[in-house]
Amino acid sequence: MKVFIVKFFILTLFFSNIVAANPNKAFLDLVNYTASIDGYSSLCVKNYNDEQESANLFILLDDIKKKYLLITDDDYNMLRSSYIKTKSATINQLSRLKLNSQKNMCGKYLKIFERFDKKKQKSLDDLEEMINVYQ
Repeated sequence: MKVFIVKFFILTLFFSNIVAANPNKAFLDLVNYTASIDGYSSLCVKNYNDEQESANLFILLDDIKKKYLLITDDDYNMLRSSYIKTKSATINQLSRLKLNSQKNMCGKYLKIFERFDKKKQKSLDDLEEMINVYQ
């Protein structure tokens, strides 16, 4: 379990550093935390609609891009790429831990992803503050 946590945080830091200053860290954090949660949920949550959750995130980002001009088209594409890489890395790591075949082990990792969900919510709050400044 500790090895997984260390690897996961290293991967998260790696993907967080891929996009330097642009787009804003709040966007990158939101995308990476969402991707990690989606990866976990796709393996461990029954009837999880992977495509819909991803679409919801990128609809939000597209709206922010168009309405508030807080990210560029290039930023949007980088965020999409980061989402795909982080989600893929999460699923890969969880599959190595056999969560794809041993669903009873999902509970062992739930607390980690609950923490990611809290951090994701913090990123959403930060974005809301940014948007309120532009309104």
